[in-house]
Amino acid sequence: APAMIGRGQRHVSHAACLAIDPLISATLYVGMESLSTADPPTTYTYVLAKSVNSGVSWAGSAAGLPHPGYARALAVDHRTPLVDNPEATIYAGFVTITSGGIVSDNGVYLSSDSGVTWAKVLDCGDVYAIVINQLTPDHVYVGSSQGVFRSLNRGVTWNKVSNGLSAIGTFSGIAIDPVTA
Repeated sequence: APAMIGRGQRHVSHAACLAIDPLISATLYVGMESLSTADPPTTYTYVLAKSVNSGVSWAGSAAGLPHPGYARALAVDHRTPLVDNPEATIYAGFVTITSGGIVSDNGVYLSSDSGVTWAKVLDCGDVYAIVINQLTPDHVYVGSSQGVFRSLNRGVTWNKVSNGLSAIGTFSGIAIDPVTA
């Protein structure tokens, strides 16, 4: 089970989100909460794990991700793997947690190598939803504690698109009309 993946013996973890590679259905990604119960905190579980055999076995993904961390949203670009890049492009959204006095980072992280390495691409508070427009996959939307953000270039640049909705605090879900997107 994904909750058993880790680098330490004392940890608390649970699965928070799951994404299936749309082109290789046996490839699964799971986002988890990563906490250390050690005092002082010295070990953390992986916050993302990947299976290439439909969940029979799992491997952790950590390079460039926050530890401790809490991955709450995942999205896999349905156009990848591409001929020029055989690896999948994945977006992961994180929320802030505190473990052993350490406060984690939040925001959106991007991997263009099927989850091997990650880089932060958006600082937007706690992230609860990530959606890739299936008709125009360069367009990615993020729901966060600071509003809704949109990228028109696969996460290179972002703009806040929830202006005028200031009465809404956190956006925890996003839907795109599949006909008019």
